[in-house]
This record gives sequence, structure tokens and C-alpha cells, in this order.
Amino acid sequence: MSLSTGENRRSFLVSDMENRDDVPDEITEVESRELVNQEAETPVRHLHIDWSNSSIKGVFAIGAAVPDMRPPLYDMPLPDVVNNNAASAVFRTRTSPINVSVQVLHGRGQDASTPDPNPSASALSNATRRNTVLINAKSWRNSVCVHVPTYYGRKPLHLVAETHAGNGTLYLAVALTPVTVVLPRSFNGMLRWRVDAGLFTMSSGLAEHTKRLDAEPFKHHGTHQIYASESLPGWMTGNNRRGDVCEIYTHAGRIFVCQCGENKKVTKENCVIC
Repeated sequence: MSLSTGENRRSFLVSDMENRDDVPDEITEVESRELVNQEAETPVRHLHIDWSNSSIKGVFAIGAAVPDMRPPLYDMPLPDVVNNNAASAVFRTRTSPINVSVQVLHGRGQDASTPDPNPSASALSNATRRNTVLINAKSWRNSVCVHVPTYYGRKPLHLVAETHAGNGTLYLAVALTPVTVVLPRSFNGMLRWRVDAGLFTMSSGLAEHTKRLDAEPFKHHGTHQIYASESLPGWMTGNNRRGDVCEIYTHAGRIFVCQCGENKKVTKENCVIC
């Protein structure tokens, strides 16, 4: 029996509410160097870009410990997103592609207070939302590629990639691979996908760490549990109890999912940023 997004997060929440994640101090320096090497945009806590007819492409950086920017770097983040997530990056366009790499900087942020040892159900639900790092990309009529190269600590990652390419006038080039998601190797949680008319494929490297949860395999939708490699240190995966979630949807074409660092030739065919 597959878990809902909320159930998957809550199943890991008790351990997540402990503030010790044991991420080495030198990671901050490593992240800073990577931002310079990748020529990333200025890091922010909440990022929102809504360009109806322009493509969104680049390397962006968010982090729960990064100060909010006033005025915002791009568009004003939505209040619900800000209130319900520790950090977020939201991308929206109607007719153009999205091709982004999102660097998630480690940090505890606002929720580093001492947790209640006996939290109520509502407190657990609220803490789940505030503790999440959200990356959400949606194009109504074109392709979406999201690349998250690294991810550390105990905060659950919630990644959503969606396109309705295939409705009405179909962009034939887009129909080949309208959605590509490159997950960090530390991703540890649930993958849910749906394609109305097309195929779902994942790399062989990711498949080695994946278990399908559906009672029966379906051609057009599925739920998988992804397990981070046991060779990774506990501070990278939240001690394998973080409860990440990735949700992918396309109307037509192919969904492709892989891990960061896999065969670059295969990855670049689907994602320019990778």
C-alpha cells in the first residue's frame, strides 16, 4: 500500500524534529565555492519566478538559513509557500521551457528551537510543512528540467515537476522528454509520477536504489520508494529517515529521472543545465 505525500513526511517527522543533523561545518565553505563555480544567482530563502512567455534557465540557490530578501530577487513569493516551507524555489511559465539547477544550502533556519517531546497532531502537521524545502517547477505548454545536485541534513525535500505539454497544439520536440528530474544522491523517500500518454523511464543507477510500491504495475502512473546508498554518511541523508518526496506529471511524452553524477551524455540529452 503506497503512502500519501503527507503520510510519507509524517512517518519520518519525529526524528526530523530533533535538531542535531551532524552536517560538518566545512560544508558551508564547500557550498560557497560551488556557488562561485556555478555562477549561481544570489542565494535567497524563498524564490519565485513567474514569467508567462519567457524561458526560465539558470543556476539558483536557496536555503532555510539565508535571510529573506526585500524586495524579492524576482517575483514576490506566495504567502502560503513562505508560511508552509523552510525554504522554496517556485518556477512558473506558460509557453516556454524551464531548465534550472537549484543549489540547496544547508542550514537550520527558523525552526531550530527545542521541539516539544509530545507534540499534538496539529503541531506535527505544522512542523512538517515548516520543515520542508520545496522546489516546484511548472510549464503549461513546454518542457521542464529540474536538477538538484546535492542535498544535506534533516529537512525533507519536496520536489514537484509538472507540464501539460501535449494539450491542444503539441510541440513535437517537447513531446520527446517534457520532464526531466535529476535527484541528489542523498534523496531518500517517495517518488510519485503520472503520464497520461507517454512513458516513464529512470536511469539504471537510480533503479538500483528503488522499490516499486504499487500493488500492480501501471503504465501511466506509479509510486516508488527510493533508498539512498548505504555508503553515504548519515548527515547527508538525515540518517535515512528524512522522508523526501518527488512528484512528476506530464500530459504527453516521456518522464526521465536519474541521479546527479550519472552518465553525463545521457543526462545532457534531457537537461541543458546538467
